[in-house]
Amino acid sequence: MAQIWSTAEIAAERRLEFLDRHVSSMFCATDVASPVQAVLDFAEFHNVRLGHIDVIRFLGHGTVTATRRLRHIRADQADSFILYLPLTACVEMDHSGRRSEIRPGSFTFVHTARPFLGVLRADAAAPQDVYASLHVRVPGPLVRERLPQLEHCCNRVFPVAPGASRLMSNLVESVLIEGESLTAAQAVEICGPLVQVICLAADEALRGLGSGVTAPDAQRGQALERVRTYILANLSNPGLNTILLARSCGMSVRYLHALFEGSGWTVASWIRELRLQKCRIALRDSRLSGRSIAEIALAWGFNDPGHFSRLYKNRFKCLPREDRRVGSGAG
Repeated sequence: MAQIWSTAEIAAERRLEFLDRHVSSMFCATDVASPVQAVLDFAEFHNVRLGHIDVIRFLGHGTVTATRRLRHIRADQADSFILYLPLTACVEMDHSGRRSEIRPGSFTFVHTARPFLGVLRADAAAPQDVYASLHVRVPGPLVRERLPQLEHCCNRVFPVAPGASRLMSNLVESVLIEGESLTAAQAVEICGPLVQVICLAADEALRGLGSGVTAPDAQRGQALERVRTYILANLSNPGLNTILLARSCGMSVRYLHALFEGSGWTVASWIRELRLQKCRIALRDSRLSGRSIAEIALAWGFNDPGHFSRLYKNRFKCLPREDRRVGSGAG
C-alpha cells in the first residue's frame, strides 16, 4: 500500500533505468532522460496506493525529462489523469497544444491518452538542494463521471487558492504521511473522497478561468451535478435516455444538451463511455470471474450482447473476452 524507492543505493549509471521503470509503473510509460549537463544525482518515490489511484511524492536533485510518445500510448492505452502539484520544484510541460510552467503554489492535470513532454527541475526560488513534487494518478472514468470537461482543459495552470484546491493539496500530503498506517480496506474507502476533492478543486479552478473558456454559473453547475448523480444511479437501466434524464432532473431536453456543450461529449456518448468503463473494470475483476460477459453487460445497461461487443471493441480495440483474459492474467 505504501512504498518507498530511492536511488541512494543505485549506481550512477543505472539511475535513469531505475527512474524510467518506476515512472512507468506509477504514472505511465515514458522515455525518461536527464541532460548531460544536469546529471541525475538523486531520486526518491513515496507511493501510496488507494484502490485504483496512486498518490506519489517525488524527490529529486538534477533535471529530469519524461516524454510520452504515440508508441507508448499505442502500447499501454493508459487512460488516466495525473495531478501535478509541485512543492519546491518547477515543471515545464508541453501537452495538449499548450506549453506551461507549473511552480509551487499552482497545479495542473495531464492526460495520459495524449503525448506530452515534461521537464522537472528545482525551482529557482527554492533554497533546498532536493526538490519535491506531489502527484495523483486517477483513472480517467473516475474523473469524467464527475467532471467531463476537464479532459479539454489539461495543462492549464491553476493557483492553489483558499478553498477546494488548498484542501486538495493538504489532503494529498496527509495521505502520504498516513499511508503506511492505513489498512487495505481504509485505503479503498479513502479513494472516493480523494477523487471527489480533486474534482472539486478542478471544478473551482475551471469556474475561475478568464476569457477563452466559458465557466458555468452556479445554476448550471448544480444542474450538471443533478444530471451526473442521476446517470450514475441509473446506468444499469437500458431505458436511460435523454427524455427520461431530462424529465427526472426537471429540465428540458434542449437545456440538457446545452449543459454538455463545450465538453466534447454528448449526453448519449458520456453515458455509453461510463457504461463501457464500468464493464471493463468488472471484466478485469477476478472476484467476478463467475459472471458471464452477457451478465456483466446487462448489469450496466447493455441488453444486446452483440451490440455491446461491437461497442467494446471499437472503444478498447479488443473483444470483451480478450480483456477478461488480460484481467485474469491468462496468457
